[in-house]
Amino acid sequence: MRQGLKEGRCNMHQPIGYVKGRDELGKPLMRVDEIKGPLIKELFELFATGMYSQEELRSMSKFKILKPVSYTHLR
Repeated sequence: MRQGLKEGRCNMHQPIGYVKGRDELGKPLMRVDEIKGPLIKELFELFATGMYSQEELRSMSKFKILKPVSYTHLR
């Protein structure tokens, strides 16, 4: 389990903003979700400014499709 995490694999569900993927050798890896990834990054950057609380960002995220749903079926 630890070795898999060191190699970038996720042994459970991927965090929001990531989807299942494979590397060039066929090993399972997490990769950034093209839809949610940029939104998650934006939320972290806004929080890092210190101008927004977690609650403010949580309410902002409700308008930006950040529900824990897989969009792999749309690709």
